[in-house]
Amino acid sequence: MRRLEALRARAAARTRSGGCPPRSPLLVREKAWGQGSATPLAGAGGSPRAKRLPRLALTCLLLLLACAAPDAAPLTITAEPVAPPLTIPIDLPLRWLAGFRLGSPNPAFGGLSAMRLLDGGGRLVAISDRGAVVSLAIDYDNQGLPSGVRGHGIGPLKDPSGRVITGRSADAEGLAQLPDRRWVISFERRHRLLAYPVSLFDDLGAAVPTPFAGPPLDLNLAGNRGLETLAVLKDGRVLTIEEEDSSPSSDHRAWLRETQGRWQSLTYRSGPWYSPVDMALLGEDAVLVLERSFTLIGGFRTRVVRVPLAAFRPGATVEGTAVLDQRGIIPAANYEGIDTITGADGRTLVFLIADDNFYPLLPTVLLVFSLEGR
Repeated sequence: MRRLEALRARAAARTRSGGCPPRSPLLVREKAWGQGSATPLAGAGGSPRAKRLPRLALTCLLLLLACAAPDAAPLTITAEPVAPPLTIPIDLPLRWLAGFRLGSPNPAFGGLSAMRLLDGGGRLVAISDRGAVVSLAIDYDNQGLPSGVRGHGIGPLKDPSGRVITGRSADAEGLAQLPDRRWVISFERRHRLLAYPVSLFDDLGAAVPTPFAGPPLDLNLAGNRGLETLAVLKDGRVLTIEEEDSSPSSDHRAWLRETQGRWQSLTYRSGPWYSPVDMALLGEDAVLVLERSFTLIGGFRTRVVRVPLAAFRPGATVEGTAVLDQRGIIPAANYEGIDTITGADGRTLVFLIADDNFYPLLPTVLLVFSLEGR
């Protein structure tokens, strides 16, 4: 028995020293991805047969068990309809269409911090602040209005060496697709950008990225105040905005990556006490920026502003015009993702998704609006 324990310790030490990819906290058991409990080691209770295994064979078996982690799993989703607000200010152009409170028995689901709509809005893909990639299906009724949400799959993000990203390094926040269809993801805490192949949301958990050169960042940048907002503009330039502590001035550093690869700085001005958290293209000439505020007394508040694309130029200070100000009319939540599509009737549909931070008291909510009078 002592010999078996010593071999286990040796296998664990080799894992920590690089013998195999480290396992995500979400992947400690296969059950975290909906695949049942972890497979027990045959004979681990100390049977004579286990003790007779040759040292090399037993060590290899323990290493394989320590390294094993499923790459992806099917995802079951519950989508409870959210009641529409009693009133919506008539001076703002967003009109309520639908809302869903999402849940899943899979404990890896949650923390959705950015999303994008694919296949004309029939598919929603997202990343989480615990290093997961998520794929959902959106159903529509005969009038072209969202009527339900179904799960498709979930898997882990990997780093350029092919290892599952874990711990503080896994805080994925921004998501955008380049003209060559690669996906760029921004990370907080360990600040960086990674470019993933187009298959990121098709082969969940299998895509291996390459580094993507980002803008210059202060070495003393707060861990969770990084490149929260990320978008690729119509002309192929990459725009990213830093999430800083909210303040009355609300000026945030931003950068534009020119098509030649050089980053140019500018300033984004949010609403007082708000921070930008995501951005979506709006037609050919504008973007929508999602802003969030939080106070211990007032909780979460949400704004959506429209900014002309022409305003984003090196050295400029950019400020948008509100198209949604929460004012208590939408469910209070930590909204961190936004995207748009053109609906079946030609209207612009705006989707918002909330990050529950894996806290039981915070919901994962998906809201859908139409944008009137663009």
